[in-house]
Amino acid sequence: MHGVVVSQKLGLNKLGGKVRHFKPLTYIHLGAHIPDRLIFQTGLNFPRPKRRRRRPAKSCEQCRRRKIRCDLGQPCNGCVRARVSMECSYRDGSSGDAAAVPAKSRELASTETHPEAGEEVVIPRQPSRPEAGDDVPLTNQESLLLSNASPSQPLVSAPASSSTCIPPHTPRLRHVPEKTKLFGQTHWLHTAERFPISGSFHPVQVEPWFNDAKADLIETLQEARNLRFALKKQNAANLEQPIRDLRETLPVKETCDDLIRCYLRTFEPMYRIIHVPSFWNEYSQVWVGEHASTLQPVFLVKLSLILAIGTTFKEVSDDAEANHLWRLAQTWIQNAQWWLTGPSEKTTYNLDGLQVFCLLLLARQTTFNCRGATSWLSSGSLLRAAITMGLHRNPKLFPGLSLYQREIRARLWTTVLELSVQCCLDLGLPLNFSDIDYDACSPSNYDDPDLDSGSEPTPKPMDTPTDSSLQIMLAQSLPLRVEVIRLLNDFRHQQSYEKALEIGTKLRKACRDVAAFFHSSKVTDGSFADTCGLRPNMFHRKLMDNQLRRFIMFLHRDFMLQARADPRFYLSRKICVEAALVIASSDKGANLNQPLQRWEDTWRLALVGRGLFKCSLNFDAMLILSLEVITQLQDEAAPSYEADVLGEMAKAGRAPLIQVLESMQEQLTQLIARGNTSLKRLLFVNAHLTQIRALESGQPMKQAVYEAHAQTLRNCVAVLRETTAGATPQDSKEKVPREGVPRHIAN
Repeated sequence: MHGVVVSQKLGLNKLGGKVRHFKPLTYIHLGAHIPDRLIFQTGLNFPRPKRRRRRPAKSCEQCRRRKIRCDLGQPCNGCVRARVSMECSYRDGSSGDAAAVPAKSRELASTETHPEAGEEVVIPRQPSRPEAGDDVPLTNQESLLLSNASPSQPLVSAPASSSTCIPPHTPRLRHVPEKTKLFGQTHWLHTAERFPISGSFHPVQVEPWFNDAKADLIETLQEARNLRFALKKQNAANLEQPIRDLRETLPVKETCDDLIRCYLRTFEPMYRIIHVPSFWNEYSQVWVGEHASTLQPVFLVKLSLILAIGTTFKEVSDDAEANHLWRLAQTWIQNAQWWLTGPSEKTTYNLDGLQVFCLLLLARQTTFNCRGATSWLSSGSLLRAAITMGLHRNPKLFPGLSLYQREIRARLWTTVLELSVQCCLDLGLPLNFSDIDYDACSPSNYDDPDLDSGSEPTPKPMDTPTDSSLQIMLAQSLPLRVEVIRLLNDFRHQQSYEKALEIGTKLRKACRDVAAFFHSSKVTDGSFADTCGLRPNMFHRKLMDNQLRRFIMFLHRDFMLQARADPRFYLSRKICVEAALVIASSDKGANLNQPLQRWEDTWRLALVGRGLFKCSLNFDAMLILSLEVITQLQDEAAPSYEADVLGEMAKAGRAPLIQVLESMQEQLTQLIARGNTSLKRLLFVNAHLTQIRALESGQPMKQAVYEAHAQTLRNCVAVLRETTAGATPQDSKEKVPREGVPRHIAN
């Protein structure tokens, strides 16, 4: 495939700058070939001499009058920058939508990307697409016009607008020697590019002051990047070989007990992986000297991963203890990866190995500073491993399986599907597996001790909470979420609005069912603090609700992005914004300045988690809320300084969204002060809040956004410097061996 290689310097234009391949267009002037008399009369009249029509203007009237380039949008960028978006119009009776179609089609003809500094972008040339009807012979076009023309009908038919389907996003490819990545259909880039300011610092369009200040911005950005990498490297534990005696790395029994209880009260009720009574029986042998040598290595690997997940939620005495446990968790996770991919592959080809795989995938997304957060490849391998073990088939087809074995297989299969679907949504990649490819049943409503009995007791009623209730409830909506993944990643067909509304309605009902279940279970805000069992608590309610609403948000997001130009999609816009608002408000008002010991579980998870496990600080929810507020401000007329009831109502309607964004801004700032090195969310939310304030006050947006962006970077650099200066160097750590950690993993 031939391509055009485009190089782009480092700057803010990487956020939204477009790299386009323009191809020459051939214009066919039908008016020069179709006689006027043949259109309006019949008979043997001779046609008039051919005359050439004037080429239609390729810009709106306002941009043509100002003599600037127009992107044919509705409204175009020029009118948006001039704050006259409501006046954007086109000649020859064309609407902005019709004029924007060819512009958009040319943009969609190539693969775009927003590269990092010094990256190269390969834009594959696609075969030229002729305009509608260009491949039809001219005589056929004449006869078509002659047969349909009438004095009351226009000669050029308007494009069909009755369809409520939209095309999928054009994929974006990051193609550099050190990293190649496809930005899928649910990637945040597709939302971020809709902001009129983010990434619009094109060298031709920016003011002179920006070129003078860009060098300072690049220098600050590079320093922030270097500090982030230094902190990550300083906090990382590099395991060069598997741990020989994993038991030696365990903390004291009291600490291990607390870490196990933290895992059991958080993730195990939702992702059923272990049988709790059996696990406690084996765990008790770890601390008995005569039985310690007989422990299976696979159990120690499972135990270490459970402890690693528990480090996120343990109530520590101070930050030093938290850092110590987080570093231990990294060594346990890396050791589990060694065990899974080591030479003894046959020892992992069983249900114990599958349990380790599930725990590893969960631990990599929920622990501090863990490497390898891109989990789609791992989840795909996990899914295929489960299929090769037959977990996708109905356990009742195998009469030799006991009740315990059937239920463990059903629970593990549901967990595998949950993790796989979740990873596909996070990265915008296909599942390659549908609900017609398996017939395994959902787990039955049993408590774990019920499976140890010799008989087969009857499952408890569904309205009775058990150890499996939460997993069963999530499994009820699993076919819907699998269908959402399929629809979002189907690049061969357009997305159907009616189908999205149908699935979205069912998912919203699932959200109501979750709320009703927790209400009937009498779950209180403090229930999670004093329980170590598998009963539902507020942590589960928030996480399950966010899980379902993320699918609703992504299902309607593409239609929401089209709603400004097409009012038929307004309902999707409303539903998408509501879902984003619920997600972002789940921890509204959280005070992360207080000691870590007083943090709630969802706050702790937001500090270290990724994807779903970022909880209320979800990046896509933040972008959607910001875009909604900015879109409302742009849809309004020029700012008026007179009393306006409608304006006051609109301002009051935007206030809750802005308050949530400001709360996210404050929490992200506090997380960076706590040691989180991710700056992207904070930079975006600061830029968008600055843009919102500039729109409300009628001030120039571009300079305000740049100054806010630069100031945020400087503040982050100052915080990262303090964190780096206060951290203990690795060399000094080696001189003080930590409790329970062998010398070969002390660094």
